[in-house]
Amino acid sequence: MLTDLLFDPQLAPQWYLIPLTLHCVMGGMAAIAAHKKGLNLKRWIVFGIIGGTPALIAAILAKPKV
Repeated sequence: MLTDLLFDPQLAPQWYLIPLTLHCVMGGMAAIAAHKKGLNLKRWIVFGIIGGTPALIAAILAKPKV
């Protein structure tokens, strides 16, 4: 059960690793999307790691740099 997973001290440290990993993957995808539009890769890596999914949405909506 999910309640057992949330309150079992032996399993609790493993529970948050899946969402954390997905968050960082989404951030990496944001950095790649922004870099393909000509934006600063290093800056978008930081934005992506901090922001995750909202950073990906912002990178997709960002205008390409000319």
